[in-house]
Amino acid sequence: MTDRTFRWWGLDGNKTMASFTSRRKQFAPPPDGATMIGWQVGYRGWHHIIDMWADTDAQIDWLLARKPHYLTAYSSTLLVLGERVRQRGVTLRFEKIISTATAISDEIRDVCEEVLGARPFDHYGAQEAGSLAAECPHCGEYHVNAEAQRVEILREDGTACAPR
Repeated sequence: MTDRTFRWWGLDGNKTMASFTSRRKQFAPPPDGATMIGWQVGYRGWHHIIDMWADTDAQIDWLLARKPHYLTAYSSTLLVLGERVRQRGVTLRFEKIISTATAISDEIRDVCEEVLGARPFDHYGAQEAGSLAAECPHCGEYHVNAEAQRVEILREDGTACAPR
């Protein structure tokens, strides 16, 4: 399902991905993180990983040293990263940015586009269930991975929302 999202957005699995992750803290500690081959099924692009709790300046220096084509990070991390890159006056650009885990705002999208070179697309999931939905490059809506999960959207009062 994640690979399908990557195909929708035109990511090339032979290019380099950098990811800030919270699930591999011992595996990818700063300042060096970890590197492996393959982040998309059937391809051999380098995947650089670093603990998402690394200091923002350490994340920037790590990214500058690796020069990845793509970046995956929590949307809240993207905002802080973009603002710090701007403050430092360094050039850090990506072909694509994938936002995960937390809600993405127009402010985050704008900062990423202006400072980091790409408007992020959102890929929503949960550690307990995996990939749940992804933003569509054609219509801008989120498509649920209905073949793997059943997702129910609720109003604040707990009642089900009507389908669109």
